Amino acid sequence: MNQAQRDLYIATRDLFIRHDRLSIDQVERLKKRVDTTSLKLDGIRAAQKEGWEEEVDKLTSLTEKDQATIVAQLNRRVFIRASMWHELRVVLHNRENALLTHLVQKFSLEEREFAESVVRNWISLGEAVEGMPYE
Repeated sequence: MNQAQRDLYIATRDLFIRHDRLSIDQVERLKKRVDTTSLKLDGIRAAQKEGWEEEVDKLTSLTEKDQATIVAQLNRRVFIRASMWHELRVVLHNRENALLTHLVQKFSLEEREFAESVVRNWISLGEAVEGMPYE
């Protein structure tokens, strides 16, 4: 019984360790970079120095690439969260249910054996006092 509980605990712990290790992304950093690039674009468009259109095209493509990466990483976050819920609800929940079923079966068996022991004690006591006088 302790082995099954330990295995369930380790599986849950490993799930959260995997989540911490694999769910790292650059969304916040990329959002800041998109904001900074947008400010640069506004400044370049306002100044309109020589060759500004090429710089605008370069920064625009960089911004679009960063925004696509942000969308992909946000979708990955959703996938990771859904995968965790699946593992918690299906895999670990089934193991937990099996553990609970085993626990209830063992408890009911022990309670039945105890109740039978109590009945035998009362029967034995009844037989022992059967021949005793009333007065």
